[in-house]
Amino acid sequence: MSSESAELASIVDTVALVLQTLFYGIYILIMAFFTYKTLKAGLKSTTRRLIFSMILFMFTLSTASWASDLASFIQKIVDRFVRILPSDERAKLFHYNTLISAIILINYVLADGVVVWRAWVLCGQDSAYRWLLWIPISLLTCTTLSVLTTIVIRIVICIHTSADTDLETDINYSQTMTLVFSLLTNILATSIIGLKAWKHGQWIRKELKFARTKNSRGEKIMVLLIESGLFYCISGAAVLICSLIRMPHGTLGDIYTPVNVQIAGIYPIVVLLLVNHQNASGGSVFETSKTRQGEVIGNRELRSRFESLQFASQSEETTEA
Repeated sequence: MSSESAELASIVDTVALVLQTLFYGIYILIMAFFTYKTLKAGLKSTTRRLIFSMILFMFTLSTASWASDLASFIQKIVDRFVRILPSDERAKLFHYNTLISAIILINYVLADGVVVWRAWVLCGQDSAYRWLLWIPISLLTCTTLSVLTTIVIRIVICIHTSADTDLETDINYSQTMTLVFSLLTNILATSIIGLKAWKHGQWIRKELKFARTKNSRGEKIMVLLIESGLFYCISGAAVLICSLIRMPHGTLGDIYTPVNVQIAGIYPIVVLLLVNHQNASGGSVFETSKTRQGEVIGNRELRSRFESLQFASQSEETTEA
């Protein structure tokens, strides 16, 4: 590698690490707040323990990814001035670092799982949406298989370094397909929630004969879920596009991918905190309403769907106290 190319590679690595560290710092703050709220509410229910364990696992993966990138960066800086390690040892460290980068893709699967889960909770009870939800569920399965394929290939490369060149095309393909499947999963799941919200608004305006409070809590929660999902979709599209933009050293995705894996870890926490904040404001999710026949709509079921998204609902706290 020429001195100019090495200088450019160093700049790319520095920018990537700085941005990753910035978002990891944000992640730490959000995780600390989430942990405080969670432990304050208690972990008596199985659902809470499972969700908290998942969030903690994702944070552990993100921490390992950041620590690995930091160690790799330091090793490159030191190696540039002092040749401490032989070339074969440096190659092994590089492969181990890329293996961790493959393992961190599990965060994509878990974050996408949260997206599909929230869509199922809100829309899965309606037969009109249930068949649509099987599409993002299938895509989530494809994302999982793609991530597992990437990890297996990385393990093979770590064991047999000579297979690096032979498997390079395969791993690039699997990583790209992971991004594609993940993006499609989020777009479809968020779109289904958006469709549900739109049809609910149409139903409210056309079918109900009552004075409704504007911007009910249920509608606010739906808007929060759609907006947060839209932001995550934009981030997923950005990392996919960046991975296809070539630079003199690697791709633009080398800079944004470490950021996006941190966002993937942050995203489920933000969704849970936002829904929890709205539920903590009190009142019913949907105002009690009547049909044209004067029958009360089953808002209790709608409310239970939203509150099942909540990690520390006030109702659970009262019950478990």
